[in-house]
Amino acid sequence: MNPLQTIGTLLALLLLAASPASAEIIVNYHSTGFGVSTTSQDIKVCSCDTATEYITISNEGNFPASYSLALSTQFPKEWASLGSSELSLNPGERATIPLFIDAPCLVRGAWPYAITITSSHGREQTLVRTLQADQCQNIQILVEQEKPSVNLCEEQNYLITIRNVAGFTDEYTLSTGPYEPFTNIKGPATFKLQTGESIKLHASLELPCTYEENIYDIPFIVSTAKNANQGQVIVPLDVQNKIDYSLQVETSENFCGRVPSKMPIMIGNYNTRENTYNIELAGPDYITLEQDQVSVPAGERGVIVANIVPGREHYGSSDLTIVATSEIGHITKSRTVQINIDACYEHEVSFQGELSGKENTNEQAVCGYREYLLNIRNNGAESETFQLERTGPSWMQLTRESVTLQPSENINVIIEADIPCTDQTYDFTFTAANARQPHIIEEVSLNLHAMSREAALNIELLQDEFVINEDTPGIALLVRQTGIAGGTYDLTLDSELFELEESTLTIYPGEEKVLNLRTSKDLRTYLEGRYLSDLEFLIDFENNGVLFSRQFGAEYDQKSWFTRMYETHRLRHF
Repeated sequence: MNPLQTIGTLLALLLLAASPASAEIIVNYHSTGFGVSTTSQDIKVCSCDTATEYITISNEGNFPASYSLALSTQFPKEWASLGSSELSLNPGERATIPLFIDAPCLVRGAWPYAITITSSHGREQTLVRTLQADQCQNIQILVEQEKPSVNLCEEQNYLITIRNVAGFTDEYTLSTGPYEPFTNIKGPATFKLQTGESIKLHASLELPCTYEENIYDIPFIVSTAKNANQGQVIVPLDVQNKIDYSLQVETSENFCGRVPSKMPIMIGNYNTRENTYNIELAGPDYITLEQDQVSVPAGERGVIVANIVPGREHYGSSDLTIVATSEIGHITKSRTVQINIDACYEHEVSFQGELSGKENTNEQAVCGYREYLLNIRNNGAESETFQLERTGPSWMQLTRESVTLQPSENINVIIEADIPCTDQTYDFTFTAANARQPHIIEEVSLNLHAMSREAALNIELLQDEFVINEDTPGIALLVRQTGIAGGTYDLTLDSELFELEESTLTIYPGEEKVLNLRTSKDLRTYLEGRYLSDLEFLIDFENNGVLFSRQFGAEYDQKSWFTRMYETHRLRHF
């Protein structure tokens, strides 16, 4: 072959190599394929937990290649992430990319997702998988109790073991439900446990003495914060009752009226442990207990004292029933005592009210100087001297410290009061006690509201907003007297639109009256808007002028053009 032929042949081969058909032959011959596999078909994960899927990519071609990975999901993107989205492989090499799953707490369901791998040679593969999330159990509880049974009010001890059986850390809380107030957990009631970790807690439970003999189902409840899970173990608590005691009183007792006395109530505890007894009385209300509960050691006696303070209305005989109930065992026993009250001493004290001033009552008074009367009466059989005392603010004082009265005699003692203008309520107690033994005390209470002159003479407008137009002849103000004193008030009106028809108003507590105001101006010359008026009430009370200022508003609204035309039309036809 000559040189020219050789050159032609080479050019032909170069053109053939550059043609599409020749390129296809080369690609097919030198493969660019790759393989993709995963460790599992689908991913199952617990709520609050994590999982990892591994994607293996192998270069099965004859050329180096780079690969990109893309993840598409039907669950929120933040739940999953790829360890890498790009890699390069030489022929025959393989690499594994992790897919990390972080399932939030409290999610349940199944969602598809797809991983698409694209090579630098244009090849592409897509893996379609499913993510399934569910709430998994993460609680294991074991409860051991110390004794098979306990007596009333006796403590039961427990050993509680709690273990985390899930694959994630969680916070655990232990409780005994309705028995929580009676449970003492010797350690933290809330704690964190990692996967497989356990904790042992000692606890004691003592039911109140009001509980009866029975078998009680005690729930040991464990709840978790993240997983919102709860589990419980029921442990029966066998409570037994072996309780007895005695209640001893006299069958009949005699006491003097108006003289404080005491009566003992004996309780004997026949049991082997201390018990507490609650006492109740059913009978005259002048008999009360110094204490309504007593604790008595095993095999001993306890005493509860009843205080007897009879008044003159209690003379005669009454039955008193004493009821005792043990806290341990809830055993109830009762005894009845006849109580005889004799008329040994007698006097009384009463509040007679103010000397003058009809505006005031025993419950409220206008501030200023006042005088009240306190009556003391000797209803006894002998002459007595009585000591008088007062409790309460110092602006009210007794004018005498003692009085001496013969049988059936009574006397009024003046109480001087300089009542403050505070609009507050004050409590007073006045007592009269005989000077010799026994000191029998009678008392009367006074609850007095000290009113300022403004409060005692107060005037209120029952309506303080009005709507007027150019034809409004006037308005009517409804007023009410809300105090405890009244009289005649001088009226002064400061108003752009109105004037008073009367210059005075006479009104007393609780009354309602109407003040008529007439329109003083041609309203057609005024613009629409809101106009305020000031109305003053002045009254002279005990040489003191008391002034009240009240405001009211009037919204002036002119008639519309349509209203004027309508009224003009009506006038023409009538």
